[in-house]
Amino acid sequence: MKKLFTLFILAIFSSQMWAGMVSGNFYCNKETKTTVTSSCGGGTITAKYGTTSGNYNNSMFSDRAYYTGYSLYDGRYVQVTATAAAGYTFKEWQVSGGLSSFSSSGNVMTFTVPMGSYYVHAIFTASSGGSGSGSGSGSRSSVVAATTSAKSVTVYATGSGSGKTVNYALPDGVVDMGTAGYWRTKNVGGTNEISAGDYYQWGSTTKNTYASSYTLPTSADLISTNDAATTALGAGYCIPTKAEWDRLISSCSWSRSAYNTYIVTNTTTGNTIEIPNNTGSKQGSSSTYSTALGWYWTSSYNSGNPYICALWNTKDTKETVGITNFNSAKIYYSCYIRPIYNMTGTLYTLTVNVVNGGTTYTYKYKGASGQVVNVSVGYAAGYTAAWNDAVSAASARSFTLTSDITKTVTYTSSTVTATFNNYDGTQLAQYTNVVSGTTPSYSGATPTKPEDNYNTYEF
Repeated sequence: MKKLFTLFILAIFSSQMWAGMVSGNFYCNKETKTTVTSSCGGGTITAKYGTTSGNYNNSMFSDRAYYTGYSLYDGRYVQVTATAAAGYTFKEWQVSGGLSSFSSSGNVMTFTVPMGSYYVHAIFTASSGGSGSGSGSGSRSSVVAATTSAKSVTVYATGSGSGKTVNYALPDGVVDMGTAGYWRTKNVGGTNEISAGDYYQWGSTTKNTYASSYTLPTSADLISTNDAATTALGAGYCIPTKAEWDRLISSCSWSRSAYNTYIVTNTTTGNTIEIPNNTGSKQGSSSTYSTALGWYWTSSYNSGNPYICALWNTKDTKETVGITNFNSAKIYYSCYIRPIYNMTGTLYTLTVNVVNGGTTYTYKYKGASGQVVNVSVGYAAGYTAAWNDAVSAASARSFTLTSDITKTVTYTSSTVTATFNNYDGTQLAQYTNVVSGTTPSYSGATPTKPEDNYNTYEF
């Protein structure tokens, strides 16, 4: 009796049922989870996924401070790896939204994509370091960045990353806000991006004090010797001037978050900082005054009184954010400080244009000549890459910034020819220019195989 066999070409015909696409959001945070879309400085994350558990062979993104809105089908398997920056250690994973469970081993976590949007937070904590002190003599504090150890960056092909601007001159926790200057991501004394931190009277370097009366230390703008930001954080950190607050307000977009903060985004650099808007201030015998506002000092002085920046926490747009001149009845108030970072030196720019990748990467360094930047090339599936200046296609290059440099990386699809043969070697179909790692849709003749004494074959 002959047996009937039905054979399927699984490499060509396969299907799987999925409920739908789900949005995933990934963040690197210091100490506590937040949804800040800027570099926290504590580390980066890399993510991969697969269709079977334990096989994570598809890149999602690499070495990113955050990635929002990454869409995958529910039921996919995801692996996320956290890499701590120098001076930091990985602390833990935190999740929310539709994701309620995951597995982890140290800095590596795995989970199955749920049916609703989810959030993954890699939490880093400082492992070393501290604050310094600084002083000035008649001027605001500034520093010249010295040449430091080589920096490593990566550019990506289509589907593996996005263009970005990185400023290596800046210390951890300071971001480039374009024409608004370089702003710290935390208040003076703040433990994270959304904490109020310490409060000060204007011109005082003693934290967390308030009184019913106060004598101003000067009749002019603050200088380093009585700038609390310089004292607490070191040379280069300052209380912003009125003009610097004005530029942050006018050159950036402002939106109110669910955490009693404003999300401030610079449209030129794409960088974001988050500023608490419910700090209130301290006055007289009262520990808190008007928590409907975030009260922030400027270092500017006018007509006998200093300026403050007032951030309303009941309003949605930056039109409600404004600078006001404290009157004489309020000069003894204690307010909070969001510092700015001032640096002198030459600005050097390394620009890497990506052809067939759709992005341009810009790496900036402001300081002494000679900073070394190592650039690696990341590959999406089915791509090769080459530099424009006849250097071999090796992925890594080193550039020394003594002047502005512009380079180009061109990605090219890596293709193969796929041939389908019958059992006897007869060619049934052939497809050229198939992207490596993919399977073409089969439209050739139906395979055949003659029956034998024991079996009959159908395809």
